[in-house]
Amino acid sequence: ERQGTEFHFLGVLRGDVDDNRNQNSFYPLEDAGDAYSSWVAGYAYEAHVGMNHLLPYLTQLRVGRQAGTRDEAVFFDGIGADLEVTDRLNLTAYGGAAVHLYEVNNDWGSDTLGGLGMDYSPARATGMSLDCLAVHDKRNALSFTDRNDQLLSFKLRQRISAYLSMMARYRYLNGEPRHFEQPISIAT
Repeated sequence: ERQGTEFHFLGVLRGDVDDNRNQNSFYPLEDAGDAYSSWVAGYAYEAHVGMNHLLPYLTQLRVGRQAGTRDEAVFFDGIGADLEVTDRLNLTAYGGAAVHLYEVNNDWGSDTLGGLGMDYSPARATGMSLDCLAVHDKRNALSFTDRNDQLLSFKLRQRISAYLSMMARYRYLNGEPRHFEQPISIAT
């Protein structure tokens, strides 16, 4: 939350120590690492630079690989910005090239995504969020056609006491209801 620049990295590097890929002497589904063509595999889930408080209302600007700046777990190479419009209203905008970490050919770049989010707190213990996410997938592996998806999400949070809070979220995918959830959190 201070002014300045920060670097964020989250990744994994794994190696198959015995390097045994002989199908007669191991079970292929015993370990996902045995499915790779190389004995070593790595993923960079997040690697971005965050610039804090560049302007009075711009709380953070992120450039690079990012993950799920809002509720949906999406990875992308691009830019994201958080704006504090008032002490009760915050906006987030993000977009870039969608990253597909576990696809068969590990190839991406033509798929894009973009999103907007708004957080509003009408009272100290109450919060509301509205999120819009649009994803364009250049081709579908089964039908070889482009795919466009739009996700809308509305969330309401209420803190009842220091140890009890509730949240309700309703989501639409391409104009149809996706799901509703209402977890209750009790801290001890």
